Amino acid sequence: MDRLLEWSADHRFSLLSQLLIVSASVVLVGVFRALLITALLPWLFFIPVIVMSGLIFGRAASLYASVLSTIVAAVTIGSFSNPLWLTGPQWAGSILFLVVTIGLAWLAGELLAAFRRYRKLVQQHATINAELKQSEEQHILLNHELAHRLKNILSVVQSVVTKPFGKPKTSRPPTSPCLPGWSHLETPPLS
Repeated sequence: MDRLLEWSADHRFSLLSQLLIVSASVVLVGVFRALLITALLPWLFFIPVIVMSGLIFGRAASLYASVLSTIVAAVTIGSFSNPLWLTGPQWAGSILFLVVTIGLAWLAGELLAAFRRYRKLVQQHATINAELKQSEEQHILLNHELAHRLKNILSVVQSVVTKPFGKPKTSRPPTSPCLPGWSHLETPPLS
């Protein structure tokens, strides 16, 4: 089933191609049913064609297969001796078959559409993950560059702070635990 959905998601057919393939499939099943199977449960053989049409081509082709299968099944079991072509139970069975297969067709088509949406989301997720990884790498690079520049700035500040600014004007020795070269800024002790 997964391979079928993968294949059908990768291969798109034109609407005309879809309708021709579905028509040929339904007619082949109708001929097979008419030649080899009695009037007992004439509609069941069309269900796989309807479901496969939905899984391969989508909802529109599958709905078309439902209507066409109902018509072909009715043609293969009807008779000219009946004024309405089918008997009352055959009409009821045909209408019930049409209602049920429309639901099946809708479901099969929605399954294919959901699978296509899932694949699109997976592709978007992969793209977003790649973008996030690239963004994270850029942030790391910028962080390293910022750390390097900050380190350089702190080195410059440290060299400015520790640099002596000439000789002090008085000859007294520095008594402050301040940075060297800054002792001349101290206030003299009170006597």
